[in-house]
Amino acid sequence: MGLDPQEIEELAVVYELNPDWQAPEMDLPHADPNGTAFRSNPGHSRLLAGKTGTAELKDAQGTEGDIIGWYSSVDVGDELLATFMVEGRPSGDVVTKANRFWASVGE
Repeated sequence: MGLDPQEIEELAVVYELNPDWQAPEMDLPHADPNGTAFRSNPGHSRLLAGKTGTAELKDAQGTEGDIIGWYSSVDVGDELLATFMVEGRPSGDVVTKANRFWASVGE
């Protein structure tokens, strides 16, 4: 179910965060079951915080155009951040690809 290395290279750029950084003490928010990124079974056990979006590329309001779906997520229990952008796909589709990526990264 994971991505092959070529797909990973094409879909995501992963940065290692500053190893000295410490997350502040806080209550983690609960997942919004109505949110674009919510999946009852994402295919991995990582605790992610993320943001989705869809860029609309068009000449004027009310016209048709291309889209770019994106999803940025950080594993709050690890030091990994990933951003995914896919031309021609809405952000919900990008979340599915991102979850395949997170499942392929060793936990």
